[in-house]
Amino acid sequence: MNDLIPKQDRNNLTEIDNRILRAGLDPYEIRIYLELKYIAIHSNICSISVKDLAENCSISERKVHSSLDQLYKINKILNVPLLKKISKRKPDGGNDSNFYIIEEI
Repeated sequence: MNDLIPKQDRNNLTEIDNRILRAGLDPYEIRIYLELKYIAIHSNICSISVKDLAENCSISERKVHSSLDQLYKINKILNVPLLKKISKRKPDGGNDSNFYIIEEI
């Protein structure tokens, strides 16, 4: 497949395991998962605020929170959680953007 894509365009690809499409995720969960994969294009970790994630995905912050909660749980079809969250705090103790680890499946 990579031979069909010009070398200069390969950095514009976000690859996902095909099992994600059959994992019983709703459209919002899939969109958030894809956005996090896009941000973490060369690794399995990324950092973004819920506000920015909501804006990038064109969904509400409340829906982002509920979708992320589902992605943290063990997926019943894949038997693994798809995401792990590492909370960050600002020096003043307030919330900062979280780190998200995209789990291998």
